[in-house]
Amino acid sequence: MKKQFKGYIQNLSDGTVEVVAEVFDDEFDTFMQILKEGSPLSSVEDIKYEILDDAQFNTDGFEIRYE
Repeated sequence: MKKQFKGYIQNLSDGTVEVVAEVFDDEFDTFMQILKEGSPLSSVEDIKYEILDDAQFNTDGFEIRYE
């Protein structure tokens, strides 16, 4: 079963990737595993995360944003 997360991903000018996503507690481990695996052309060295409150989250679906 494929998960449907809400949020966005954006490549930043310093080479890092920012991901903002709505992830429920029971989906967190799966989501982190997806991030660790990355894409076939990526190299994931480190993952840092913070918890945002609902008021800061304002997107439907999952989108790619451009800086």
